Parts: sequence; C-alpha cells; structure tokens
Amino acid sequence: YPGFVMTDGYTAYNGIPADQHAGCWAHNLRKARDAWEVHKHPEDEAVFIAVTRFLRGARWYQASWSIDGEQPVAHIPLLKRFFRAILAACQHAKTRRLVTMGEWLARQQRRYLLFLDHEAVPLTNNQAERELRGAVIMRKTSFGTRNANGSDTLADGWTLTRSIHKRGGNLFEFLPRAFRDLEIGIIPQLQPVTP
Repeated sequence: YPGFVMTDGYTAYNGIPADQHAGCWAHNLRKARDAWEVHKHPEDEAVFIAVTRFLRGARWYQASWSIDGEQPVAHIPLLKRFFRAILAACQHAKTRRLVTMGEWLARQQRRYLLFLDHEAVPLTNNQAERELRGAVIMRKTSFGTRNANGSDTLADGWTLTRSIHKRGGNLFEFLPRAFRDLEIGIIPQLQPVTP
C-alpha cells in the first residue's frame, strides 16, 4: 500500500513504516480535554490549551497549503515550537495519563508531525470513523452475524458498497455489469469517475 495510514496509537499498528504512519490528533485532544474536565488541575488545563493552540495552527497550516498549492514552510518552525510546548506541558501535568501522552508524543514525533510534509495527511481520523459508523451501529443493534461466512459476506458487501459510493458510482449499475463481466470471464472493474 503506497498511501498513508492514520491510527489511534494502538500498538498493533506499530509495524507500519514511519513515513506512512500518521497519528490522530483527535485522540490527544480528547485525552487532554477529559483530564481537565475531570480533575480540574490548572496543569492539566495547560496541556489542553497547548494541544488546542497546536491544532489551531495546524489547521491554518493545512488550509494555507491547499489555497496556493505550495507548502507554507515558513510556518513549520512555529508549529514545531507549539508541539514542544505540548511536551513541556505534559511533563508538568498532574494527571498521569497526560504525562504518559507527552512521553508517547515525544517518542512518536514523526508520526504526529507527518502532516507537515504531506498535504494528503489529515490531522484526525474522523473521516474514517464516520465511514465506519453505519457498519458499527448495524453490528451493535443486530448482534452481528450468525457465522464467519456471514461476517465475511457482510464485510465484503460494505467494502464494495462504500468503494462504489466513494468513486461516485451507482451500486445498481455496477452489479449487473459485474455479473455480466464475470459470466464472460472478465474481472469487473470500477469505471473511473468522470468530472
């Protein structure tokens, strides 16, 4: 896979090459906000403020890149300074979870700053979470499928349906064509989306 993979920090993903592995900032923001709201320590609030400031600058950085098509490199030192401010605030946090978060960010700095070098890397995995929400809700309300074959069929169906939708296609146009192609020995292909 030649693209980027964004994860939430789960260690099972650590085998992904560093130049393809982005970290989700939404998870760090949530940790900082939750710690501040629960414990009300000013030191924890400082972490939340530092993460918020960093993300505000990062969003502006990404928007600037998109407008003119060139990387706004002049702002990278400022964002790196904001990142170091998060690490410093985490060191003084009262909640152990935030101290651990700072240690993690320091070790995985490349992962969380990958968006600085690649316009295609988002700051959060919110889009992926939204894409999965329908399937997750269905699984929770229906208690899943009755066997492994059903689970595989459901997973393949969701993948096919979402892929066609993302490419601007129509499932009801694709399926008849795919079955016809399979019947004559052609591997079905999604047609490119025409602008």
